[in-house]
Formats: sequence, C-alpha cells, structure tokens
Amino acid sequence: MIPLLFAAALIDTVPLIDDSSWNTIFIHEWGVVTLGEQLVSGSVPDEYTFEFDSPASLDDKAPVVTFYGSPFTDALFSVELHTGRFTEASPLPEGSSLYDRVLQWDIASAENMGESYEIPASSLPESRSSSGWAYDDWRDGQAHVLEFAGSIVDRFIYYECSIPFGPDDPFFPFDPGRGVHRDFEGQVLVFEPGSSDGMRIFLCGNDEIAASSDLMEPYSRDAVLDILCSWSSGRLKSDEINDMWEAWETWVLTEQWTGDRLLVFELPLHAIERISTLNLETNGTQEISIERFYLGMSPFYFTF
Repeated sequence: MIPLLFAAALIDTVPLIDDSSWNTIFIHEWGVVTLGEQLVSGSVPDEYTFEFDSPASLDDKAPVVTFYGSPFTDALFSVELHTGRFTEASPLPEGSSLYDRVLQWDIASAENMGESYEIPASSLPESRSSSGWAYDDWRDGQAHVLEFAGSIVDRFIYYECSIPFGPDDPFFPFDPGRGVHRDFEGQVLVFEPGSSDGMRIFLCGNDEIAASSDLMEPYSRDAVLDILCSWSSGRLKSDEINDMWEAWETWVLTEQWTGDRLLVFELPLHAIERISTLNLETNGTQEISIERFYLGMSPFYFTF
C-alpha cells in the first residue's frame, strides 16, 4: 500500500501558458476509458454498468480537447481513430458522420478571451447549451475560445468512441479477468464501498489490488486530486484535473458500476495512441505541443 497524501491546496500543475506572446500552441486532452461490454473513451459517464463479455470492448468516454498559448486562425484539427468508431462529437464537423474514421474541425480562430468571457448561448453547439451538463463547467476556464465553421463557438472539442477487443487482441493494460493486467507497472487507486462509512480508497501497486480492506482509508476528494496531479506530472492544468474528477466523482461514489472494487489507473501513452491520433494544421509558424492524459477505470471481482 502506498500512503495517501492530502493536498492543502491544489496548485497549478503547468506553467502559465495563457500568454499570447508564446510562439507555441498547447493542446491538452483528458478522458476516461472504461472497460465493460465496450471500451469507451470519453469524459462523461454513461448510464450503464460494467458487464464482462468476450469479446469485450472499451469506451473512450468523451476526451475533452482544449487549446492554450499562441492564438491562431484558419486551422484544421483532426482526430483519427485507429480502431472502433466514434459515438459522439461536439461540435460535429459540417459534412461529417460518426461513421468516419477521421473527424476534422475547421477552426476559424482560437484566442484567449479571458476566464470571465461567457459564450452566447446562441453560438454554442446544438444540444450542448443546457445547464446541468458537464459541458458548461468546461467553459469557465482559461482555454482559448474556438470559432468553428457555421459561427459555432466553444472552449473545447469533445468526442467519444468505442473500441472492440477480444482474447486474441487484448487492450493492455485492461484485463477482463482481473481489471488490470498483471504486467501493468503503474499505481492503482482502488475504490471499495464501505458497509457503514461510505466509500473507501487506497493507493497501491498492481500486485496489491486484492489486499485487505483494513488497509483502506475514508474517501477524500483532496487525496484523489493530489494523486491525479501526481500522475499527470504537469501535463494538465489544475482546473482540468478538477473538471475530470468532477465529471466522474458522483458516478464513482454512488457505485454506478458493478464489481467488488473499482480500479482507477493512468492509461499509458502507448495505449492512448493505439486509440487515436491528434493533429493540428495551421497557416502559421507556431510550434505545437500536445499533452494527453487518460484514466482507465475497470471493475475488480474477488470471485469470477
């Protein structure tokens, strides 16, 4: 078991990148990949529980893509899937279909309008302007305001995809038999419902995911954010870490998943790149920096 650290305050995890004097465009992407009937990549939990099937698939739940640094115009941003299919996109690019292997967004302009700038509701993507959705929380940060074709405006690009895999094509580090493959070398944050004291957690190595419940501590949001910041290693801003966990916290704590425990871990970059590739083409000379941070979430059963 690895001792939990409690952060008194969540400091920003990356240098200031909102100054337009930078000659670098910073692209940040965060998402959560869940194991069940499907492997889904994205940002917002679905209203279904995990079930094991063979073959299975992963859900890449709503990766959220934001832009910082140097402003730019007349750019083309693309997400290319290497397997599976898109299940959601916001905004959906004009003339595109979720059945396309590549989605391309024409970005007319991207610039820092300040945190207090509020995008007019009439300019937001269709069906993404109602309050109560996590999308609204992602619009109050420091990311560039993006203007797309058709005068659609937002602070982020959002997509989801589903990735099938089978016994002959395992998607490391997921393992339908134990949640996380035995060869995974990263840390695992384990969640287990308590009988009377609510959700409990402990941070451990992959070989300790079945350890005694006596090692667990009461859930602490600060502790989880501290762990995610440590895993992120400066790749995301602190408000992005907050947005990520806020989108999933209720789903985790109210046990909207099956299994005896829920395993949460950082998805290795090679696994993220197996799902998709990001690319930005501009008419300028700026350098482009891309940072991608995903969590994996998988159920663990003591008996199979």
